[in-house]
Amino acid sequence: MIKVAVASGNAGKIREIMALVSSDLCTACSIKELLGECPDVVEDGHTFIENAIKKVADLPTLPNVIYLSDDSGLSVDALDGRPGIYSARYGGGKLTSAEQCELLLKELGDTTNRHAHYTCAIAIKFPSGQVEVTEGHWHGQIGYALKGTKGFGYDPIFIPSGLEMTAAELDPEEKNKISHRHHALADAKEMILRFCTQSV
Repeated sequence: MIKVAVASGNAGKIREIMALVSSDLCTACSIKELLGECPDVVEDGHTFIENAIKKVADLPTLPNVIYLSDDSGLSVDALDGRPGIYSARYGGGKLTSAEQCELLLKELGDTTNRHAHYTCAIAIKFPSGQVEVTEGHWHGQIGYALKGTKGFGYDPIFIPSGLEMTAAELDPEEKNKISHRHHALADAKEMILRFCTQSV
């Protein structure tokens, strides 16, 4: 069976990706389970896609192993697109997720333009060394306070379009049906299943 190794050290991302990718034709695991460690990659790309590719580019090609990496973040219109590709390091990289949310709310203040969107870029490295990419988006608004405990990252302050609750108040199964990661992974999973089918 084909193994899909998720190249991430973020437990929340790994859970979401594994839940969305696993199927009868392939099984998902973390890169640490496969290689014994999660390689430290400097995310100095200028886009989410560039950073996603960097996370799989130098991983060793192995038969029956597909590497999958994610680079994602939140972009806020009123903050000129920040934190964007620096979402994980927003505030200097030493803040907790809750502190990053509080910092973002402080920077936004009382501005009425609360539009924001999540972006998720996925890079897939096949056993041949070929790399493919997909990208998904999730639009919404920034709330005025942290609400919910079910998500991670900026989920407690992100209210998806059409809903009146934050992403952190959604059940994981519900979030996985509508999130930026869902949209990016839908295309990625199609590529992976096509490869798995051809490899049987």
